[in-house]
Amino acid sequence: MPGPRLEARTGHDQESSQPRLRPDRKSPDGERPDSQRPEPLAALGSGLAALLEDGAALLDSARLSATAEARLLGFVEAADFAGRVEEISRSVEYLQVVAAQAVERARREAQQAGPGSSAAAPGWRTGWTDPPTGTDMALDSTAEAPSTIGAAQSTVGSSSKGGVSGEGHSVLDDGYRDAAQFLRARLRIGIGEARRRLALAADVLPQAGMTGQEIPARREILADAVGSALVPSRSATIISTGLDKVRHLTDEETITRMEHALTITAAQSDPDFVTTMTKRWIDSIDQNGPEPSEELLRQHQGAFLRKRRRYGLHHLEIFATDEQYETLTTVMNAATNPRLTTPGAAAFAGNADVNPGHGAGAGEETGTGSHLGSSGPDLDLRSRAQKLLNGLVGACSVAMTTGKLPSNGG
Repeated sequence: MPGPRLEARTGHDQESSQPRLRPDRKSPDGERPDSQRPEPLAALGSGLAALLEDGAALLDSARLSATAEARLLGFVEAADFAGRVEEISRSVEYLQVVAAQAVERARREAQQAGPGSSAAAPGWRTGWTDPPTGTDMALDSTAEAPSTIGAAQSTVGSSSKGGVSGEGHSVLDDGYRDAAQFLRARLRIGIGEARRRLALAADVLPQAGMTGQEIPARREILADAVGSALVPSRSATIISTGLDKVRHLTDEETITRMEHALTITAAQSDPDFVTTMTKRWIDSIDQNGPEPSEELLRQHQGAFLRKRRRYGLHHLEIFATDEQYETLTTVMNAATNPRLTTPGAAAFAGNADVNPGHGAGAGEETGTGSHLGSSGPDLDLRSRAQKLLNGLVGACSVAMTTGKLPSNGG
């Protein structure tokens, strides 16, 4: 079955400059069933709520009868059933991202609208409106109190009906630091999943500017694929993260080509393969990788003596820079080059560490080779890893013969 092809997206009688991904599965009229996307609703109101209610009712009906009917499906029918369910899940994932953005936007707007009803009337908390007792002002204040209280109640009631003051008060006092924490408690999802949805929404969904104008999505190609339910949200997050890593390392044309290629890959493959291809793109753009900082070197660089393993072998781990790695590999590879070694080099490398206090003893037993007698050839049966270790130990032994290093490791 051929993979997806590229077509130009059309909408509102204008052609987009970015290609659109569409699979080859068509309806009888030659169009993909979900290619003719409905017009967006004017407001987030009863229309969208009714659509969600109808969709939830249909999915509940399918859920109740799925277990019994799925047992009677053949292989082809079961595969088609699984594919259709996966397509529905991609649509649900897109709605999850849209819902996360809606929650964050509404929460931010409510916080920016005002400090809330709790701070709108400080007089009720500080007592400035209470008249002093035993004075003539008390009578006037008492006479004016009903009208003042009635006006205050009408003001509070009108603001509560408007929804701005009450909503701002509930948002500011809900006990959550940000929208991600609110989504975790409200939707019962992990904090990582909540932050992933919010981060993906910022890349694949249009945003509102300061003056209210609509700003297109940052990743238009990826946004079109996610909105068409062709790419799962997990793959979209992998692509978006990879694009953010290389945005300061290359030009916009290369980033666009990377986004286009990875989007096609995500529409045809699983997220694991998308991760592999994303790493390949990043490595091709930034071959050397970021230079480690001094703090990072203090945390990870060095030689670490791990727990002793079985059979009397010791475990060492070395985290080195590029220069240190090249020096170590140059020394170790010298012992694996057959052109630089003599027939007796294997025995010499294996017996170089005659003092057991000088390093790994693996080469003492396995690095001597195999002598099949005077008539047979002298074969070196050491593995490459053993040869590398013997080369490193041999270089250290040569350095110790200079008399500049202590022979006991002190």
